[in-house]
Amino acid sequence: MDALADRSVPMPRLAEEVGLSPQRLRALARHQLGMPLARWRIWQRLIRAAEALREGQSLADAAITGGFADQAHLNRQMRDMMGLTPSVLRPILLRPIPRPSAATSDVHRDRTEGR
Repeated sequence: MDALADRSVPMPRLAEEVGLSPQRLRALARHQLGMPLARWRIWQRLIRAAEALREGQSLADAAITGGFADQAHLNRQMRDMMGLTPSVLRPILLRPIPRPSAATSDVHRDRTEGR
């Protein structure tokens, strides 16, 4: 799957490596992934860039980590695919995840035990 997500590997070469025509590889990928391979590849790169942002990388470094040409390219792709930009997403990713409190755990236990 990493090879599929790697934008630097052209489709014809990837298809040749797995012994399929590019058309057949695209069709199989669409069936298995539920979307065109090109879109899936973009999603995978966006995920890598988002993980880099969560780790505290700059927007420019996250773009490179995700395999985008530059920060503007990441910005366009993320806005097109997710409806928000990396600068809007970064603070969301950096928010601490609240831990459940004892009261929340009690409510959950009461609900699951029918109290």
